[in-house]
Amino acid sequence: MINNVIYAINNETSKHYESRAYYLETKALMNLLSNKTFIYTLENLRIEGNIADIEVWFDEIMGNKNSYQNLIYKLNKLVILEEKLEYTKYFKGIIIGKIKSLVKDIDYMASIFNKNSNNR
Repeated sequence: MINNVIYAINNETSKHYESRAYYLETKALMNLLSNKTFIYTLENLRIEGNIADIEVWFDEIMGNKNSYQNLIYKLNKLVILEEKLEYTKYFKGIIIGKIKSLVKDIDYMASIFNKNSNNR
């Protein structure tokens, strides 16, 4: 799932096309999507059908075994909170706070990935 989301976000943000689809995910992943190594490797692994290798590759660069699963978890949670926000009448501020925290966490993960991949 995450591979398709990242692929769609990359295709959407790499052109002069404006859409509100994946807005928060795009914002959270912008640092990761600007990493040419990430995009190149992700696309090559997808084309070759080695989708399972993405997790190993990502975890290796992050230096933590469950980094990829953690990223997926945070992105899934972000989508769920977006949906919840749409239908919530009260306490929207709490949901927005959780969304901001997730976006910040995902961006932080991207900055670690970028730092580690540039050191290789």
